[in-house]
Amino acid sequence: LKKYQTTGNKALSPSAINTYLNCPARFYFKYVAELKEPENVLEEIEATLMGSILHKAMEYLYKPCLNKEINTQIIEGILENTEFINTCIHKAFLSEYLEPNQKEQNPSNVKLIGKNKLIKEVIFKYVKSVLEFDKRHTPFTFLGLEMPCRMVVKISGNKQISIGGIIDRVDNAKGTTRIIDYKTGIKKDSFNDLEELFTGKATKRNGAAFQTLLYASVLSNETENQHIFPGLYYVRNLRAELVNESLSMGTGKRKTRLDSYSQVKEEFEYLLFERIDEIFSDNGVFKQTDDTDYCTQCPYTSICGKFN
Repeated sequence: LKKYQTTGNKALSPSAINTYLNCPARFYFKYVAELKEPENVLEEIEATLMGSILHKAMEYLYKPCLNKEINTQIIEGILENTEFINTCIHKAFLSEYLEPNQKEQNPSNVKLIGKNKLIKEVIFKYVKSVLEFDKRHTPFTFLGLEMPCRMVVKISGNKQISIGGIIDRVDNAKGTTRIIDYKTGIKKDSFNDLEELFTGKATKRNGAAFQTLLYASVLSNETENQHIFPGLYYVRNLRAELVNESLSMGTGKRKTRLDSYSQVKEEFEYLLFERIDEIFSDNGVFKQTDDTDYCTQCPYTSICGKFN
């Protein structure tokens, strides 16, 4: 675990912390013992890879707009340029999908056929949904695309742990700094309370909400900006008129919208630092999850011994 301390060269990512919260044993296998998960055959793209392609396509698409104020006319111009959109998606597809030894090929020589072609068409619809949604919420200015961020957490034993990762998108909309994470899955933009994000059942925890709040924590500490809006773009749902990108916390009439990370900063970081301390404790135990439903999707079931 020393590789995640400030003397090491890695940062503990939101995905790694999410994995620990879901199952400490899986975290151990993947991030401590560094046992690689089995690679899937590249005949079909899984949901996670589809998300990676979307992220990369949006980066290529919006990169020329970085640090510029985006208005309705700019978005309309991109929407009308279907050739540019398709080129960005194709480049993203090859970047995320091809084997490393294939990436030197000329992209124009690689044709997508069969199921891959259909998936590319789905991503095209997702990209257009993002653009249409953004058009309804102009003006805004891009501050970062696939932006790296990092912070240092001081825990017991005089240990200093690096936490960080890559934020899909950071922009400023009407004076508010927004963190935006693109999601291709089923919409899940609410949670009961912060405690649930750290101790809830693995298959019920809102990992997406946890991730964007963690990025808000890292960015707020890195920039000293406490008024950061943590948002999620569920691309399947963006066409709906009343949809928004905000998170909600609570239940029933007590459900409130999180317009600023400052609303939860103190409690979230207390719980976060408590878990980080737990991970790096000299007496820590990487136990197995109690949620057997989570185990059905785990690549380490053959070695963890839970069902032996």
